[in-house]
Amino acid sequence: MTDRFFSRAVIPTNSLYLIREKSKKIDINDLIYYLKGTAQKMDRSFKSKPHRWLTVIGKTQKNCYLNYNRKTMKEKFDIDEIIEAVREIGFGDVWLQELRLRRRYRSTPFDFIHKNAPLTPGSKAEIYVLKYLIQLQREGQIDKIHARHLPLIECLSNPRGAHLASEDMGSLEFIKWYNKITGGLVMLKTVEKVSESTFKDLGITEPE
Repeated sequence: MTDRFFSRAVIPTNSLYLIREKSKKIDINDLIYYLKGTAQKMDRSFKSKPHRWLTVIGKTQKNCYLNYNRKTMKEKFDIDEIIEAVREIGFGDVWLQELRLRRRYRSTPFDFIHKNAPLTPGSKAEIYVLKYLIQLQREGQIDKIHARHLPLIECLSNPRGAHLASEDMGSLEFIKWYNKITGGLVMLKTVEKVSESTFKDLGITEPE
């Protein structure tokens, strides 16, 4: 990659359901350290606390908030349990704002921090994400389409908080390793630097 084009590790959706479906080769719960997400539904009555990690508030529009932090909750996340609990109270999915995965990289424990972001409209990256979502919506597996994804923002060593260099985060070696340990969940996004402050998503592919 030249300075104009570079690669980044991304999760090509912010849907909790799709994250589970795309990572079925492994137990993604082993990696999840922290996450938060929301869902919305109109004019329904729910328990305010349907699950220990879920809170539902609102009158006409119900907002469901998912919050999990292994540091304070001392138990492993259960993605199947949460998806079942969310669907039992009428929400189709939870859309994540942030997801942190924890795993050793080169013998050092790291937190891999992903945050919700839009995709460049009309880009191959956006088309890739939309194609997958539209098919699942037609099959009745999800009820809404969010053309968003979870790019890797930073990698912090634990407990010291040292940053993994940007060059390492964008290297093919790192992205292939990350793809493997997440069961294919993490993919490679190619980005074009248009100007000092403008970046354009190009495509999302398997790292090869």
